[in-house]
Amino acid sequence: MYYGFDIEELADYPDLGSDLDESDEESDEDDDDEDTERRRNRRRRTQEADESEDREVVRLRKNKAAYYGKGSFHGIASGYLMHEMSHASHKNNNENLWMACVALTDQFVHERISNERYLSNFMTLEQHIRSAGHLDVAATATLKDGTKVRVPDVMRIKVDEEPRLMLLREWTLFDSMVNSSYTSTKLKTWTDRGMYSLKLLLANMGIAVTEAQQQFPHMKTETRNNLKSMFEQIQASSGFTDLYYRSFQRFHGYNPKVSAADVVFGVSAILESYVEATQEHGSYAFANQFWDAYMALNADSLRELVAGMHLAIKVQRAIHRQGCYAIMRREIIRSTRAFRYLILDMTPETELLAHPLSLTRFCYFLMDALRELGHPSKPILCSAPIPGDPKSHVIVGVSQRLRIGAQHGNKFGLAFRTVAQNLGAQYSGDAFESSWIRLKKEDVTSFMLEVQEILSS
Repeated sequence: MYYGFDIEELADYPDLGSDLDESDEESDEDDDDEDTERRRNRRRRTQEADESEDREVVRLRKNKAAYYGKGSFHGIASGYLMHEMSHASHKNNNENLWMACVALTDQFVHERISNERYLSNFMTLEQHIRSAGHLDVAATATLKDGTKVRVPDVMRIKVDEEPRLMLLREWTLFDSMVNSSYTSTKLKTWTDRGMYSLKLLLANMGIAVTEAQQQFPHMKTETRNNLKSMFEQIQASSGFTDLYYRSFQRFHGYNPKVSAADVVFGVSAILESYVEATQEHGSYAFANQFWDAYMALNADSLRELVAGMHLAIKVQRAIHRQGCYAIMRREIIRSTRAFRYLILDMTPETELLAHPLSLTRFCYFLMDALRELGHPSKPILCSAPIPGDPKSHVIVGVSQRLRIGAQHGNKFGLAFRTVAQNLGAQYSGDAFESSWIRLKKEDVTSFMLEVQEILSS
């Protein structure tokens, strides 16, 4: 991104505001000094130096304000950065490489980086995969009698095309197309006409609805192997022009292959799974969620990962149902000049959504659906009651999708803290995201109105 000034220069002056405040305090002290002549001589000696320094501080302070005014962007994924560091120190291994693949995919599927930036980092990791010899590993071996047997993979990473059909290998093709944000919003599967279009699409692909409703591993081998070519045949009529994207898959032992996107959704669901926080066991419960997610990243812990994937499927179903309900009930989504917003009520499905990442995906689902319906694209603000603490709400602000050369990022984070402080409300940030915030229920409505005032000005 182009800023028009050197960002590293700002890092050398982290306390620009305090520098100016201190100089103001010194001036006040000098004004109170009874020795006027001494003060006059002192100012005369340092006048030129002070003027030059003040101009520099003012310039840097202006650049700093311009930098923060552009909103928040995501930097390099920590897993990707750790692999680069281990590679530079010649201590890289397959596990670090796979973690880098997962970290990059996490940024992509959660809309944290642009497509162009994803492809750039993807090509770097692909080169590392080629250098490690993963692409040339034999999948079968021939015994002395001529019998071919499968060779277990100790740990192999493969670059392949991945469909934007969420958790397809753990779901059915039909349900994945109904609930995945990409296909659901394009087909409008919340309407009878949309469901008819889906069934007609499957017929044009040569796939029976009964087969599409089977678990994906149980479908015909020919159908599974030729699925990409089948989608390519109908992409012009369906609008699925970018259904597939380049991604990573992991092979380990005799376990089925796992895609990086599946790992991201499974681990994220475990981290955000609702555990009722009691006074006695609350902190331990949330710590257990973290360690369960950590175990799911292990190649040998397939059972934990599959459990996370099934939980992610439940969350995606809730996103689809709540999104469809909000779209059909137009009064739920309120529109202002700067953004749209909605406040969810406490329901069993809301408990699944009342987590920052799940709410973020919910907002992007609404954004895509409204765009497909012909509405102008706007940022979305969503609030949901926190499970176990209905008197508190988690609020998530989602800006426009990033594009290469974007001049502005997510500006909600700039407004959230200012508004909460102006209202005198009790608030806390959520994780490392400035556009996630927790508030008391009674402050939510006034908070929304104040954010509207700031972003509309």
